[in-house]
Amino acid sequence: MGFLISLVYIVLAILSPSEMLPALAPYRIELWLALLATLSSLPAVLEGRVSFPAQTGFLVAVLFCLVGSFAWIGWFGGIIPALGNFLPNAIVFYLVLVNFRTIKRLRWLAIVLLLASLYLVIRGSIAYFGGNPNDPMIFAQWNEDNTAWFPRMRAFGFLNDPNDLAQFLISFAPLLWLQWQAGRFLINSWRVLLPAGVLLVGVFLTHSRGGIVALAAVALFAFKDRLGRTRSAILAAIAFIAMQVFSFAGGRDVSMSAGTDRIDKWSEALEVIRSSPLFGIGYGQFYENYGWVTHNSYLHCAAELGMFGYFFWMALTVSSMSDLASIAHWDTPNDQDPETVKIHDEAYNHALEPVSLPHHSTQSVQETDDRETLRRWAKLLGIAFVGYLAAAFFLSRAYTLTLFLLVGVSAVLRGLMHDSEYHTRFKSRKQLLRLTGLLSVGMLLTMYIIVRIHWLK
Repeated sequence: MGFLISLVYIVLAILSPSEMLPALAPYRIELWLALLATLSSLPAVLEGRVSFPAQTGFLVAVLFCLVGSFAWIGWFGGIIPALGNFLPNAIVFYLVLVNFRTIKRLRWLAIVLLLASLYLVIRGSIAYFGGNPNDPMIFAQWNEDNTAWFPRMRAFGFLNDPNDLAQFLISFAPLLWLQWQAGRFLINSWRVLLPAGVLLVGVFLTHSRGGIVALAAVALFAFKDRLGRTRSAILAAIAFIAMQVFSFAGGRDVSMSAGTDRIDKWSEALEVIRSSPLFGIGYGQFYENYGWVTHNSYLHCAAELGMFGYFFWMALTVSSMSDLASIAHWDTPNDQDPETVKIHDEAYNHALEPVSLPHHSTQSVQETDDRETLRRWAKLLGIAFVGYLAAAFFLSRAYTLTLFLLVGVSAVLRGLMHDSEYHTRFKSRKQLLRLTGLLSVGMLLTMYIIVRIHWLK
């Protein structure tokens, strides 16, 4: 029951029927579904059938920092509205972790996400080529001289901005390759290549400059294992240039000079962080206080939740990416002694059998054909994360449903890997915290260096 209700809630959270069909708004369908999905998921938690990874603690810490950011500024009245805005997205992590604990269920989630993406692109394309600037799926973007407008495709709810829609499409497009079958060209053509082409057209119709950078980053990481880092970097550069030539950004320039206004906002955001470094200015209060957004999720989070909240927010991503890297590089043991390999293989095969696991979780890899399935999931989800993080560099969307979906699926894959009893090396929490600290500071330092270089010009 929890699985089906959670699946429906995730779909409706993406499609936002209350905005698509305003007559449904008074019924608050999504809110009631979220409550029902949460309640129906509680038995699995109370019975001890779910194990909670490091991401759980990091998300709880972010939640405490959200509340603390308002306590710090002395505005306790802002806590309830902030939680009402944050929890509908964050609860998706919990729902995925509890209800999608098998590869079979993860496949259903991937299928639903891709079908929702295709629906939004097809419907948005009809609106785009219809040429009606008043269509709710069209954002009228004025050119640099403010002399003419051109359409940009968008969706509803948290995807109401074309840049957010581009980020969402890029983040989940890699999951199409879960359906890829070697040597089956016809099947791959309609199950993978055709939908991928549709999603690429969708990204094009958003005319998102951040989307161009994210697509180039995806190309770089998608092919680095197959082509090597140098060749994949060349391929990413070619893809970036090609998207410029074919006017992916709607004729707008994608360069440091074209991003002057954005860099100026980064500079001001750094000043906000410096003025309130520990607990920030309050969740969701940046735009309320300054009338503009940072256009960078990392700065946005650090400014609103302070360095404490920003650290744990980064830890969500760092721990997930670390787990995915460990699973993706899950090979046979370095000790190539045949007997050793045989023992490990027997342990793995035993883990695939439908037997009770010794852990307090019922997560199982019995639906998987072999360990290559988990490796493929980890590699593709890692690429999806790269797309999300690259686009987040240009968006003030630090707490979207997209992030919590990616983190939730990563946590499930870690659980499946752990219960397979075919051990891999995951980083300890101490290592994760150390790595998170370095990357958190490194990201802010990178932003500072970019701003300083811009000023020197």
